[in-house]
Amino acid sequence: MKKTIALILGIILVLSLTACGKSAEKEKTVYQRGDTVTLKNWEITITDFQFFDFSDKEEHPEEKGIEVNCTVKNIGKKEETFFSSGFWLKKDNARLLYGNGYEYEATYIWFNDSDLRNAEIIPLSTRSGTISFRVPQTVADSQEELLFKFSSGLDSFLVKLR
Repeated sequence: MKKTIALILGIILVLSLTACGKSAEKEKTVYQRGDTVTLKNWEITITDFQFFDFSDKEEHPEEKGIEVNCTVKNIGKKEETFFSSGFWLKKDNARLLYGNGYEYEATYIWFNDSDLRNAEIIPLSTRSGTISFRVPQTVADSQEELLFKFSSGLDSFLVKLR
């Protein structure tokens, strides 16, 4: 009898946890370029984007670069690192979402002084710069929807680039 009751309670617990997980899933708002989004201690505005050719175009002729232009304001009480993306302490993530589930992670472009990775920003200060990506030429040539996704921990937002 005790085993049966324990089994029934276990099944109820599993079903209730599954139901909670599904109710927590909500449809994400897709912001437009120029909208300011608050994420944790940051106000982030994606202003524009542009494609560019890599300096190593001969080695990667089928690839293009994309620079996403951002303005970031630290609304927290202390200096913080925006887009901390180190190997060990990677807490932020930027991706491009294209077509039917294709994802491209942000990349570091050498000698790009405007790169916002690991930017130290003091409270109430604003910094403008770029987050760069490598994509195939087909993404650059296409008119399909292209989304920018920025995540910090479990929080994230989407911005429609085109």
